[in-house]
Amino acid sequence: RLLNTGPSLAMLEQQSVPLDQALRNSKPTVIEFYADWCEVCRELVPTEISVEEQYRSDINFVMLNIENSKWAPEVNEFNVGGIPHFVFM
Repeated sequence: RLLNTGPSLAMLEQQSVPLDQALRNSKPTVIEFYADWCEVCRELVPTEISVEEQYRSDINFVMLNIENSKWAPEVNEFNVGGIPHFVFM
């Protein structure tokens, strides 16, 4: 089995702005709700990296893994019914 050493959701999450910081600063924010098993989420990674590289200084990019129960209040608040789910603030 070949290992995927390219960009990953985990890499995007590590590079993302923490939610509390994004909510405190004055920049527009994009929140993505995702899961590691989501094939569409994984397919979007190269495009998301390109967009983030271009706009990172002007826009907060936040990644929230729905499998982490820490984010359950946000999943409910933003009515996440499927993934990927994007919120633009």
